[in-house]
Amino acid sequence: MVIDELSTEYETLQVVRLAEMERPWGIGFLPDGDLLVTDREGSLYRVSDDGATPVSGAPEAHVQNQGGLLDVVVHPDPEENGWVYLTWSSGDGDATVPALSRARLEGDALVEMEEVFALNTPTSPGRHYGSRVLFLDDGTLLMTIGDRGAEPLRAQDPADHSGSVVR
Repeated sequence: MVIDELSTEYETLQVVRLAEMERPWGIGFLPDGDLLVTDREGSLYRVSDDGATPVSGAPEAHVQNQGGLLDVVVHPDPEENGWVYLTWSSGDGDATVPALSRARLEGDALVEMEEVFALNTPTSPGRHYGSRVLFLDDGTLLMTIGDRGAEPLRAQDPADHSGSVVR
C-alpha cells in the first residue's frame, strides 16, 4: 500500500510501508527479494510484501543506548552456503563489545550460530559501536568498529580494535 509520494527533480518516489518495528537498524537482501531487517531492540525479521515475520535464533544482544542488534548482511553466495552475518553488542551493562556472528538461515530460523569476531577491549559506554558489515568483490568480509566514545581516545591506540575496519 502506497502511503506517500515524494517528487524530486529526477523521479517521483513512492513510500510503501512493509512493516513496523521499534528501531529498524540494518537490512540484508535475500535472493528471493525478501529482506532481513534487524531491530536494534534485539529482534530479526524477514520482511516481504506480506509483512514482517520474526526470525528465531538471533544472538542475545545487550540493548543499551546505541547498542543492540545492529547490522545484517547476507553472504554473496547464499544459495551455496546460507550464511547470514550479524553484528551486535555483546556483554552486560558493565562491559560490552561489538561482536560479529554468523549463522545459516533455514526458513525463519538462524541455525549453527557462531561468533566470528569480538572487540578485544570491553568498555562500559553503550555507544559508538560502528558495526557496519560489507563483502568485497573478492569475498573479503569487512566490519567497522566505532571509537566506543571512551576517553582517552581508544581509536588512536594500535593495540585496540576501536575505531578500526577489521577483515
